[in-house]
Amino acid sequence: MPGRVINGILRPMSRILLLTALLSLVSAPLAGEISQTLGAELWAQPRDGDSVRRFAPLREVVAALQQDPEARLLIRYPGGDEGTLWAHELRGWLVSLGVASRRIDMIPGGVAAGSVLLTVRGERIPPENPSAAAPATARLND
Repeated sequence: MPGRVINGILRPMSRILLLTALLSLVSAPLAGEISQTLGAELWAQPRDGDSVRRFAPLREVVAALQQDPEARLLIRYPGGDEGTLWAHELRGWLVSLGVASRRIDMIPGGVAAGSVLLTVRGERIPPENPSAAAPATARLND
């Protein structure tokens, strides 16, 4: 009889624990992730080092990258030649402004035409607004 009572208590508890564990696994990747969208209208502006470093989405992701030396920047871009050229030019600008190329991953597809999604993933990245972070780099904050 005591075995049935214990099983009667443990089964619902184990289900609750399993559900809690699954929910934490689902939400875990979101905890260390910040995303910004760079639209074609912003990117269509004439670009030089000064203007690129002032693009708000780029400042946000670089600030988030600086918070965590192990964080990665994912660049999701539209497929096709135009999207590929845009993403590679963006990557080049980021590298020239101080982002290590080894921290950047290029991912074609999965975004609407006319936009690039910049996502920073890292263990120490807070899920809040990255603009409250310390300044990204001297070159990006001038």
